[in-house]
Amino acid sequence: YTRGLAFFRYYYNIFWNVVLRTNLSYGFVETAKDKNVPFTQLYRLGGPFNLRGFDFSDIGRRQFSPVRYNYLVAAPPNGIGLPDCQALGSTNCDAYRQANVVVGGTKQALAMIEFEFPLVKEAGIRGVTFYDVGLAHDDLVSDFLRSDVGFGIRWFSPIGPLRFEWGFPLNRIPELGEEASEFHFAIGAPF
Repeated sequence: YTRGLAFFRYYYNIFWNVVLRTNLSYGFVETAKDKNVPFTQLYRLGGPFNLRGFDFSDIGRRQFSPVRYNYLVAAPPNGIGLPDCQALGSTNCDAYRQANVVVGGTKQALAMIEFEFPLVKEAGIRGVTFYDVGLAHDDLVSDFLRSDVGFGIRWFSPIGPLRFEWGFPLNRIPELGEEASEFHFAIGAPF
């Protein structure tokens, strides 16, 4: 397979140590026409390093999993896998949606914008507000765009940057188990 990733990062000190940080990235992975891209190489977004309002690797192309559906519903009705889950009844329809697991996409696009500002300068504690938007799918179309906003605290400690961030999805889908907010703790730079 062939894999490529391009990114553009821009940092600008606006005033009084308030820093604008941007990260734009695009990635793709492809194979010969008769081969499939390995599952582990597909793009998935979500988590502390990209779409911070979503759980880790929770954004990407989804595929129906009969195994997961059978786990969620003891006796699945005839017609599993039909795109119209309403025919399955309300309880089974929820299970059908949850059985569409994230497998990832062959392309990804991501934009991250944040403002970082000092809170306790002497201790190396900084605050941050952010906006993220992106998608991971086989087709880069606006129907699959997901976005979030949030805030956080960063401590530039002796062991490295510690990040505590809360993200809030702007277009969450509760039927897929997406929460109204996500908390992420990470060690290291955000971009």
